[in-house]
Amino acid sequence: MDGPVSRHHRLPAPASPVGVTRPDAAAGAYRQPAPASIRSWACARAAPCPLRGGGRRVGGVELVLRETTPEDLPILFEHQRDPVAAAMAAFASRDWDAFVAHEAMIRSNPALIRRTIVVDGEVVGSLGCFGDEQREVGYWVGRAHWGRGIATAALAAFLGEVTERPLLAHVAATNTGSAKVLEHCGFVEVAREQTDIEEIVYRLA
Repeated sequence: MDGPVSRHHRLPAPASPVGVTRPDAAAGAYRQPAPASIRSWACARAAPCPLRGGGRRVGGVELVLRETTPEDLPILFEHQRDPVAAAMAAFASRDWDAFVAHEAMIRSNPALIRRTIVVDGEVVGSLGCFGDEQREVGYWVGRAHWGRGIATAALAAFLGEVTERPLLAHVAATNTGSAKVLEHCGFVEVAREQTDIEEIVYRLA
């Protein structure tokens, strides 16, 4: 089963959307516009970036990686709010204000490589590469799309684009689905760390 990498919260999230507003917890509506500084940065990063040669087939569907657009953020925000996925990833979900504040903090990071995962035209998750001295990868696939091989295929495609090596990834020791994703993509376990949880450190040489 595909699941989110445990320490995905180390990975800066996608840009805040142009004209997209605050999610209302009760109604699911969007009411307050995101700050202009976030919106302008989002516009600058919204150019599509498909895989070389287009998408790839995964279980009869087409998977494409592209740069994150402003319209992606509400979907990705809801993904990280899913309590089951967050618990599996040992991740503290952010509310809308914290999510937007996080975007403001990371928007000028030139070291960030961020992609949205699109399957048959639907945004299903995201992944990226981050870190200054030691590069790491992280990804998140919405729970509704687990078990379809999407995380493995997306990460494999992303590793063809990101040629830096070595790469690290951290996963909660209890998150066996994400551990298998990393192993299928060539990562090997190199260490275990105990913080608030036990983490497995994977490395791709």
